[in-house]
Amino acid sequence: MIEGISAVTLGTHEMSRAVRFYCALGFEVLHGGEDSSFTSFRAGTSYLNLITQPTERRWSWWGG
Repeated sequence: MIEGISAVTLGTHEMSRAVRFYCALGFEVLHGGEDSSFTSFRAGTSYLNLITQPTERRWSWWGG
């Protein structure tokens, strides 16, 4: 039985835009930032991470 998830990592083509979005929602940057290839935010007692993916990388479904 899963009791919790401590972190979720999402891919993005535009780190600066994604960081501004999550900061506007109130997330606190713990590591990285707009110019980084990896950024970690505090999400309560958990973490939301972003990782830059090349523009040729395309997703055709959620979680793909």
